[in-house]
Amino acid sequence: MSEAAASAYTQLLSVGLVWISFHCAGMCGPILIGFDVAGASRGHSVPRGALAILQYQGGRAVTYMLLGALAGLAGVGLDAVFGPAGAIFALAFGVTILVTAFWRRRPKPVKTTLERRFEKRSWIERVSQALPRLLHPLAIAGGPGRPFLLGAVMGLLPCMITFWALGLAATTGSPLHGAGVMVLLVLMTTPMLLGVTLLPRVFKRLNASKVQRVLLAVSGVWLTLVGLAGLDVVGHLHIPVTLFGDHFTIMFW
Repeated sequence: MSEAAASAYTQLLSVGLVWISFHCAGMCGPILIGFDVAGASRGHSVPRGALAILQYQGGRAVTYMLLGALAGLAGVGLDAVFGPAGAIFALAFGVTILVTAFWRRRPKPVKTTLERRFEKRSWIERVSQALPRLLHPLAIAGGPGRPFLLGAVMGLLPCMITFWALGLAATTGSPLHGAGVMVLLVLMTTPMLLGVTLLPRVFKRLNASKVQRVLLAVSGVWLTLVGLAGLDVVGHLHIPVTLFGDHFTIMFW
């Protein structure tokens, strides 16, 4: 395992663990409840609901593996051309996340129906609004493979955590570890989605929006430091690790 790959896994398992937990509780959980993946409104038992969630996560894992492998491959290509590709990727994603965390939208003037119909929307807004409508027939369809197919398609839903994880996947410079980072993301989100979907009252009082913004900023700072350190603008922070007899250096930034 390269130092870049070890660093990507470390970031995902540290600050990513906290950020992912709150994000999934407030964002992904309600989506699964809305699609009734666990079958609560159909009277399904808790074990059967848990199995459906695991199928859903399996579908997401397949999509995320493909995206992660492509991101890792992109990192390899850029590294061959520019050298510090991982640093450039990390810096770009870090700045993007920081802007997202601190940017405040100004109040927009009220628009007429005609203006709203013809106004230009970003592709992310269009996809985010169109996917739920397109997926509704799949969500209400029967069959044991429904949760898996739904998860595979929902893996394409624009999500800041997915973009952040793809940034980490790209910094590995490896299709294998790029896919591994994304599979780890799915594994980390599974316990939270099981809890939120099967025990929704547990998370009712969480102020997920405020916590998510803080954790988003922390992640953005971290990725920015990774990029700056890769470009030798700031010093590296690293620790030596021995795993199965092999020596590695985990770069925090």
